Amino acid sequence: MLSYEEKRTEILRVLKILYEKDFIQANVGNASVKVDNGYFLITPRGKRKSELNPEDILLVDSNGGVIEGTLEPSIEVRTHLAWYSVRPDISAIIHAHPPFTTAASFYMTAEVKPLMLENSDAIGTKIISIPYKRAGSVELEQEVKEKGAEENVYVLALQKHGVLVGGKHIIDALNKLELFEFDTKVKILKELNI
Repeated sequence: MLSYEEKRTEILRVLKILYEKDFIQANVGNASVKVDNGYFLITPRGKRKSELNPEDILLVDSNGGVIEGTLEPSIEVRTHLAWYSVRPDISAIIHAHPPFTTAASFYMTAEVKPLMLENSDAIGTKIISIPYKRAGSVELEQEVKEKGAEENVYVLALQKHGVLVGGKHIIDALNKLELFEFDTKVKILKELNI
């Protein structure tokens, strides 16, 4: 049996942060980390992410087949794997529903740039918006594979749904997500002219 306990523990720590910030809710949202031998750790389907234990984090292969674990992988497993397949520089992915970003996703154009230039260094110079596709669908998987292949794109806004963020490691993905949500919040407040 393979062991990736430190990475599983780090995923759990990040999930608790996401839950505390209201970036994931109830049993929705997911996270994955690329490990060696073409394997990936990913959160399970249908469980409250803030209450998971290390053994709940599944080890899957590059086709989404479960290597370790007794639960079903996230419905978004193939979406994560699609992005990993075209971006070898990404080693962790978070899918979340932060309130400001999710609200803004209903109106986002195909590409948006961070409002605050300081955030461009961390989250990239542009964010790609993907038109609504059902969670876990082949259509969403294909869109992520196509639009996520672009170099230096680490944030994919999923219209009417949430956001996918990739990073060099899970803390990098978390930082990008937090900065993108803050940037989106500032944009919304700026439009209020207060």
